[in-house]
Amino acid sequence: MIEACEQAGVKMQIGYRCQYDPHHQEIMRLGQEEVLGKVMLIQTGNGFYYGGGSDNWRFNDPELAGGGALMDMGVYCIQGARYTMGKEPVAVTAQFYNPRPEIIIPELDDTMTWQMEFDNGAIANCSTSYGARSDYLKVSAQEGNFELHPCYQYNKPEGEVQGEPISFEGENQQAVQMDAFASNIMENTPVVADGMEGLHDMMVVEAIYRSAANGGRREKVG
Repeated sequence: MIEACEQAGVKMQIGYRCQYDPHHQEIMRLGQEEVLGKVMLIQTGNGFYYGGGSDNWRFNDPELAGGGALMDMGVYCIQGARYTMGKEPVAVTAQFYNPRPEIIIPELDDTMTWQMEFDNGAIANCSTSYGARSDYLKVSAQEGNFELHPCYQYNKPEGEVQGEPISFEGENQQAVQMDAFASNIMENTPVVADGMEGLHDMMVVEAIYRSAANGGRREKVG
């Protein structure tokens, strides 16, 4: 897809609405500018409870779904850790769980937990699930901490820095994202969430699946 867009001379945007939200942009600033020192630990989770009884393709068609909770909800956690750090993880370890094969077919991951390592020694502990609700991004730096909770939902996020609230006007994330992409096209400016953003996430996803399939073996990314 990236190559096709380049060959056609058109722009490509991945639907990463959170990157256009001011609350998430503040998390990026705090982490990447090391406002509270170097980030050393990230804890993030995103998931919901699905109890069965639906013929939705996400839960029973591996070919259409492409993966389970990781591909559906977990990619938000990968994104959150990556844009907090402003760099790519170098390795992952992962654990796969499917305790409800009668609800989530064995070919899909019901729950996935994983750890991402960064070259500065920082660690991100991540989880996603179709069997448990979660929606948070918590960051511990050398001199303090900051977080969003709720974080990845479509409604306005809420957060704090050292106990003080992060507060911006609520934005329709989809509208802000589309406005930004329209401006990129009309003004011929770089796209924030371009095709490479999606590619980097897929490299991490593939490493997570490799690790989980090999009993949690440490896998390099890329």
